[in-house]
Amino acid sequence: MPAATEVVVASPSLDCVSRTCLRVPLGRELPAGSSFPAGNNGLCTAECSSDEDCDRVPESPCTTGFTCGVAVTVGPFCCRKFCICKDYVVVPESGKLSTPKACDASNADNSCCNLSGRTGNSQYPLCD
Repeated sequence: MPAATEVVVASPSLDCVSRTCLRVPLGRELPAGSSFPAGNNGLCTAECSSDEDCDRVPESPCTTGFTCGVAVTVGPFCCRKFCICKDYVVVPESGKLSTPKACDASNADNSCCNLSGRTGNSQYPLCD
């Protein structure tokens, strides 16, 4: 079971239309009417490129809506953006989550295979 401080992207998640479930640690006090998933459960999510891609569905326990951001920097979903419940994370005053430094494709030390120029590049043998 993952620790309470760990982010987990689970796919395939058969109970989600998108087949993707995201569990993030609770990083702030919950707003009124919100609830945090029990145990190691998460919320159904989808990949996104902007907040506009992240519509809230009526049955969601997330009351303040969703923001688009990088959930993890390692593994098969590294540096991919997902819809993340704003009830659970601290969103900066800019309204946008910052992109982690590990997801800067211009830095050759960043080896996430989802970054531009990594797949098929001999400098990144794990990305073939």
